[in-house]
Amino acid sequence: MTVKLMNAPKLRKRYSQYSRFLSSTLVFELIIKTTSRVRWFTPELRGANPAMRIPRKRFAFVLSVVLALVGMATAQTTSNTYNAATNFEQGWTTTKSNPNGVWSYGYSSGFTNPITLYNSAVAAASGSSSFQTWVSPAIEQGGSPNVAFNDGPAYNNGNLDLLANQLSLGSGIGGQYSDLVFTAPANGTYSVVASFRGDQYGVGTVVAIVVNGSVLFNSNVTADGQTVPFSSQVSLNAGNTVVFSVGPGGGLQNTGISATVTGALSQPQPYPYYFSHLAFSGGWQSTLTYINYSPQAVTCVTNFYSDAGTPLSTPFSEGTISTRTDVLQPGQSIHDQTIANLAGFLTEGWAQASCTGPVQASLLYRLYQSSTPLGEASVNAETAPTTEFATFAQTATGVAFANPSTTQSATITFTVYSATGTGLGSQSVTLGPLAHSSANVGPLLGLQSFTGFVKITASIPIISLSLNAEAFPVFSSLPPGDLSSSTPLVKP
Repeated sequence: MTVKLMNAPKLRKRYSQYSRFLSSTLVFELIIKTTSRVRWFTPELRGANPAMRIPRKRFAFVLSVVLALVGMATAQTTSNTYNAATNFEQGWTTTKSNPNGVWSYGYSSGFTNPITLYNSAVAAASGSSSFQTWVSPAIEQGGSPNVAFNDGPAYNNGNLDLLANQLSLGSGIGGQYSDLVFTAPANGTYSVVASFRGDQYGVGTVVAIVVNGSVLFNSNVTADGQTVPFSSQVSLNAGNTVVFSVGPGGGLQNTGISATVTGALSQPQPYPYYFSHLAFSGGWQSTLTYINYSPQAVTCVTNFYSDAGTPLSTPFSEGTISTRTDVLQPGQSIHDQTIANLAGFLTEGWAQASCTGPVQASLLYRLYQSSTPLGEASVNAETAPTTEFATFAQTATGVAFANPSTTQSATITFTVYSATGTGLGSQSVTLGPLAHSSANVGPLLGLQSFTGFVKITASIPIISLSLNAEAFPVFSSLPPGDLSSSTPLVKP
């Protein structure tokens, strides 16, 4: 299609052949003929009272139970504090293991590159009986790279200058970075307070804090005694990492690190987001958007499902995946479009995300002819399923719907009313767990022409969206019309 076809007098739109049935998908096929005629094929669905007094013994028992419950509640909201230096010394005097609880020690070739753990524990290194050091003999040169702890008073030999009970990271003479790694033991929001310090005369290093593979902070240490502080909160899932890294920066390599991570024991309530429809190939691409407007990092895990409720492999630039994890630092956003073959067979489904904090979430649908965009619409994510919807509709209105339950089937009933309030008919559809479908309202109910609204009710909470397509290929999103499940609705 050329740009000329977008001129209103030359673009003729027709709806035809609503009879073709596809069992679990809605296909919008835009067929462009050489005569510049556009046809849209829209297949069908797819106290004081003595009686209240408690005897003393029983009161004591009740009080003990209450206090125990209070203690449990308190335990659920207290925090765990992990101090890198203190925990290093505790591990050294007991197991001398690496990893050491939530901490591990290793080296890499760059801030975000894979880390190899040190495998040799050396006491009394660098000529001091108080030094406790992790190294790897296979790559060690001059005792570096290393992680070292000064288990004693301040130490200064004219070369090294360490504070009492200080942990230090030594980058490698061979170019290696030395890494202190914290691994989150549970989901939660963690406070990270750290400070790098020049621990050697002539020091020159680069330093960074890397959260789950992304550099959150970086700087330089260029003088003995110089400190570079850092403080932030980060949202982590169990197994996520915070890496404190020191690399070569043109000078000597020993850099002190003070690091304390504090994390709540209670797990944060996830923030759910639902995308009732996505489409790619067959002329379509979908764009996933997340905006982290909060002052804390947010992790979103998004799962994509097919019409049948099975994992849907979705092509993005990072790969064809059915699950993606996005870590958004404060103020960060993503706007990631699928990279499907536009000439391929249309694939549709839905998606559900779970985020560790609030985000603005939406999905944009874009229709192409060859590589030229013809139309697009963006729909905000829903945050809760419901059993009732009401929104404007006419013959060509597209509705998509999905069942987020993992165990129950949903019976969904569509009832159409004319602009004067006359009931025009209804149609019911059953969706299995995690299943999805979509339809154009007119063909779904066998209506040739109408304008009014559609009422959608379901036996269990579902998600749904509607697209206005009366001037297709120009189309736009309609309000989803989601209502409280107890909302009184008009009867046929």
